[in-house]
Amino acid sequence: MACKSDQRKKLERLCRYITRPAIAERQAKSDYFLEDRAGFLEQLHRELDNFERLCDRQGVKGAVRLNVLSDIQWEKLGVLQAHPGLLFVDYTKLSARLGKTPSNYHLIFSYSGASEYRKHVKRALKTEAPISVVFRGEMPAEFLGRPYTKPPGPLNLFQYLCSYPPDTSKYIFKNKRA
Repeated sequence: MACKSDQRKKLERLCRYITRPAIAERQAKSDYFLEDRAGFLEQLHRELDNFERLCDRQGVKGAVRLNVLSDIQWEKLGVLQAHPGLLFVDYTKLSARLGKTPSNYHLIFSYSGASEYRKHVKRALKTEAPISVVFRGEMPAEFLGRPYTKPPGPLNLFQYLCSYPPDTSKYIFKNKRA
């Protein structure tokens, strides 16, 4: 969608208004986890079991993104290990998690230029984890010593990681939020 420069603020307000219910729903799930962890995990396992059975019946590999507004370390709660038939994909700003998760959990490091994340960026660059960056305007050919790459075809990074275990090391991916 395109708009004139004088309409940009109006468009941004509209987008925030449209996405507000989804954000509120995601926030409610995060609050549920914080307020009743046992109940949340019981329901989550039940829903993941149901999803896994549905995928088996349809002959497809199920992929799940658990963190949307949060950066919960699901690998420490046994969720991923209890569902080895599912592929989990998430973004994280916690570089210490990279390379330390079960094989069915793909983490994408979410870059931030804020000073409080500098040590995380340096640590992430030492791993083979893909890095997602929001760019405003033109995409540079490389960033932080890694070339920009676009997943093949119409896939976004999440779909690309779910399709097969690609070699995403040494690349920067553009996050669609830009």
